[in-house]
Amino acid sequence: MLESKRLKFIHFSPDLKKDFLEYLSKDDVFTFFEFSSQSTNQLNKYFEDLISKTSEDDFFFFFIYLRKTNQCIGSFTFSIDLMRDNCEIGYLINSNFWGKGYFKESLLIAEEYMKKHLKIHRVFAITAESNKPSIHGLLNSDYKLEGILEDYYKHQITKKRFNAVLLAKILS
Repeated sequence: MLESKRLKFIHFSPDLKKDFLEYLSKDDVFTFFEFSSQSTNQLNKYFEDLISKTSEDDFFFFFIYLRKTNQCIGSFTFSIDLMRDNCEIGYLINSNFWGKGYFKESLLIAEEYMKKHLKIHRVFAITAESNKPSIHGLLNSDYKLEGILEDYYKHQITKKRFNAVLLAKILS
């Protein structure tokens, strides 16, 4: 099992849909995304898309749970490039749990799993340039800023484009 002192990662399962919808229920969770808060129908469609995506060998989706209360507080994804031994990570933490060190702890769990079981050499994240807390958390976890991706994102409603940053870390 993937876990730390306070957290545990649970593999994606359609049985966990209620938890998925609950941790995405706060509007501010989507602050740094290309889309705003989602309707229940949109979240249901996204969940169905994840069901098919998680059947692929190069994509892993985990729910993040607090060990003490068994509450789902977010998710963590790995998109693997097996040819290059690279992995792009994605993460989302319910805003009620921001600033409590859960992101850094999740990174440590993920990195250990990637090194030990997937033999990943390089891990990277792409995040909105305005997402200062995420950038700060990655830099504090020994990720290096590799560049700015101009107009990388496009908001789905406003159509406004915005920059992203690429941060990476060598694991082996």
